[in-house]
Amino acid sequence: MSTLLGRKITTDSIVFHVDFSNRKCFAPNILNYSSWTVGTGNVNNDTTKYGVTNFNVNGTTGEDSRVLGVNPFNYTSAVVWKSSTVDTTLPSGDGGWNSGNFEIDNSKMYRFTVWTKRDAMTVGPTSSGAFYLGHYARSAEGGLTFSKALVNGALTNNPYHHITPNPNISVLSSVQSPYLGGINTWTLVVGHVWPVRTEVQTSVPGSAVYGLAANGSHPDSGVWTPAANKIGNPNQGQDYIWYETAVFSNHRAYLYYSADVTATQSFIYPRVDIVDGLEPSIQELLSGPEPIRDLSPKMNIMYPLSTTDFDKNGRGLNFSGLDANVIRGTMSTTFNTQTLSVWFNPNLTVGSQSAGQNILQFGPTSSENSFIVCLGSYTGAIEGEVVSVITNFTAVGGTQNLTAYASNTFTFQAGVWYNLVLSWSETKYLMYINGKEVTTVTAGGGFGNRHAALSTNVTMVHIGSASFTSGGVFYPYNSNFNGKIGSLLVYERNLTASEVRLNFESMMQKYGLI
Repeated sequence: MSTLLGRKITTDSIVFHVDFSNRKCFAPNILNYSSWTVGTGNVNNDTTKYGVTNFNVNGTTGEDSRVLGVNPFNYTSAVVWKSSTVDTTLPSGDGGWNSGNFEIDNSKMYRFTVWTKRDAMTVGPTSSGAFYLGHYARSAEGGLTFSKALVNGALTNNPYHHITPNPNISVLSSVQSPYLGGINTWTLVVGHVWPVRTEVQTSVPGSAVYGLAANGSHPDSGVWTPAANKIGNPNQGQDYIWYETAVFSNHRAYLYYSADVTATQSFIYPRVDIVDGLEPSIQELLSGPEPIRDLSPKMNIMYPLSTTDFDKNGRGLNFSGLDANVIRGTMSTTFNTQTLSVWFNPNLTVGSQSAGQNILQFGPTSSENSFIVCLGSYTGAIEGEVVSVITNFTAVGGTQNLTAYASNTFTFQAGVWYNLVLSWSETKYLMYINGKEVTTVTAGGGFGNRHAALSTNVTMVHIGSASFTSGGVFYPYNSNFNGKIGSLLVYERNLTASEVRLNFESMMQKYGLI
C-alpha cells in the first residue's frame, strides 16, 4: 500500500530518489568554480550564480592559467588551475588564488579542502616552491582579524592549514608522503576551523588515524590520496578556532617562494563546507568531485564528471549542455524501473521542431539494453516528437531493436518548471505532465509497432545526458540537456493516476507553480 503523509510524496516502492535541494542528497559547496574557463587572470564574481564565484590570482602575470586537463578521477576535459614560476625573485607568490569573501557563522565548524599536485620541478640547485592551503578570517568591516591555533591558542591573521617543505636545494621528498602524494599525483589537502567557544587542545582525541601520530587537529585534517587514504598530518600548519570578531572568510591556495622556472603546481575543486554531518565525507570526496546521494533505501551515490552549478534559487542543479555537468554513477544496489518522475526547467523552449536533448539514461554500464528519455526532435525516424523513450530492450512481441514512445502534444516553455512522469504498466506506457495524463501508448503502438518495458536491473544512471562506456571510458552521445533538474524519482511499480497527481501537488509550490 502506498504511503502519503500530508503533502509528502508517495514513498512505497521508491528505489531511486535524487532531490538536489535536499542537503541530505546534495550539500552545495560554498565556493562555486563552475565559472572556471580556459584562460588567464582572475575569475570574476558572477551574481547570477550561487555561492562564491570570484577567485583572484596570486602571483605575477603569466604565473596563473586555467587549462584542460585530467582530474583526480580520470575525466580528461576538466578545467585545472595551473601555477607556473615566472618571477624567480624571492620572496614572491607563484600562482594560486584568494577566493572572494563569504559570510561565516563562527559558532560552527568549517572544513577547507583543495585537490593539488606538483606537476614538475628540478631537483636542485634552488628552491622549487611550497604549496600552501589556508584561509583568512575577516571582521564585519572586511578587514583581517585573528584565527586562534587549536593546539596552543596562538593568534594569527595569516593562518595556514598545510605547507609543504621548501628547502634551498630542492628535493623530491618535499612533495612526497607525508607532505603530498608525489610528482603528478593528485592529493586532497584538508583543514578545519573550529567553533569560537572551542577549548585549546594539544592533542585531539581520535586524531591518530591510518598509523599517523596523534596531533592537535581534526582526524580528517591533513593529506589524502585515493590510493592510500590519509598519508600525512598537517605540516607547518594546523587547525584553528574562529576568533570572536570573525564574520567573513576566504579560501586560499598557493604555490609560493619558487626560484625554479620548471616548477608547476596544479589545483582543482576548492571547497568549503559547514561541518554538520551533511557535508561530503572524506571518502566521498576521494571518490568524485561532488557526491549526489540517493535518498531511497538503495542509497546509491553518483558524481558529476567535473562540476556542478547549484541553482541560486535553491531548487536544483543547472545543466549547461556541457559534458562536465553530466552526473553519472554505477549503482552498487540495482533496481527496476516501472515509474519515472523528473522535475525539470528548460533554458530554451522545447517543441516538436526543437533540437533533441537527452535528459536521462538508465541501464547497464554499457549502452546495451538501456533506455533514454529525450526531449525535442531526437530522431528523424519519428515525426513531431516532444518526449521520447528510446530503448533497445526486447520489445513486446519479441522484437529487439530501437523502440520509441513519442508525444507531440505538448510544448515545454523556457524558464518554467515541469513534472514529467512516465509509467509502464506491462501493456502500455502512460505519460503525465504536471499531474495530468496526456498520452497513452499501448503495446505495439510505439515507433515501428514495437514497444518495450522500461529498464530492468538498472546498474548505471546518467542525469543530464546519455552515453555509453567502453573500457571504462565515457563516450557521450552529445545532445546534453540544457536547463535545470530539480528532482528524480523511480518506483518499482506502476503509480496510479491519483498518486501521480498527489506527488505533483506535494511539489508544485516548491517549484513556483502556485
